[in-house]
Amino acid sequence: MENTIEKLNRCRVCGGRDHSILFVKGGYEVAKCGNCGLVFLNFAPSDRFLSDYYAEDFFNDSGTKDGYSDYKEEAVNLERTFRRRIDILKRYQEKGGTLLDVGCATGEFMKLAAEYWNVYGVEISSYASRAAGEKGLNVFNGKLEQSPYLNSGFNVVTLWDTIEHVAQPLETMRLISRIVKPKGIVALTTGDVGSFVSRACGRYWHLYNIPQHLSYFDKGTITDLLKRSGFKTVEIAYPALNFTLDYLLFRSITFYNLKFALPAYKKFTHKGLLNSNIKINLFDVMLVIAQKDA
Repeated sequence: MENTIEKLNRCRVCGGRDHSILFVKGGYEVAKCGNCGLVFLNFAPSDRFLSDYYAEDFFNDSGTKDGYSDYKEEAVNLERTFRRRIDILKRYQEKGGTLLDVGCATGEFMKLAAEYWNVYGVEISSYASRAAGEKGLNVFNGKLEQSPYLNSGFNVVTLWDTIEHVAQPLETMRLISRIVKPKGIVALTTGDVGSFVSRACGRYWHLYNIPQHLSYFDKGTITDLLKRSGFKTVEIAYPALNFTLDYLLFRSITFYNLKFALPAYKKFTHKGLLNSNIKINLFDVMLVIAQKDA
């Protein structure tokens, strides 16, 4: 893992260099663009950094990466969340087209979406791509611009909790616009930095997940990003999410650096006491649907 923090010093959406530092966390500057208002991490990660960060120990985290303690165990809860998202997608695109899931992880969403569309995936993590491939899913391991899908025409492209991890979101969304059919849709989820919870928590907001999250959007800046990419935003919703108690406790311990609680957490996990399913909604995660201009 790299130890140096190479600063970006420009906005990830508009490219402006006029920005103010909101706060510093873990040595990283969280800044706000003076031009378009995007809140972003003033950090320019290398490709090597990204591939190393999203290795197997992100999905089976011992407490160092603010990842998942056991991604496979969380799959049942992800399925409940993904089915709600599919119900929303079906209102905009009928069964039978093609769907590309960007940042597909181990393919949990793809498995469910395959009941309605012909599905493909892109994933930067070699570990997660391999796990998805073992399920018989068609997943490209690498960056979208390196994928074989650039000359394809998709009805739907999804980015679930992905756009905030992308180093160049404008370039990525413009590339997606190229591969979405006219009147096709892009659907994404990301944190809402303008939400009440974010404003109330300040620098302690749980989605200031550094250095994973590189951009922090609100309704205005995500709509701006999509407009610059050739999409018209048609819906912004805040559906509930499903998590295990295990995930919520592990994330709280690692995010807030409560290392003293790890032994107790591991004891409860070993005894299987943290598998309860919890439906939660803090109204700080946006689900955004946008349609490509005809």
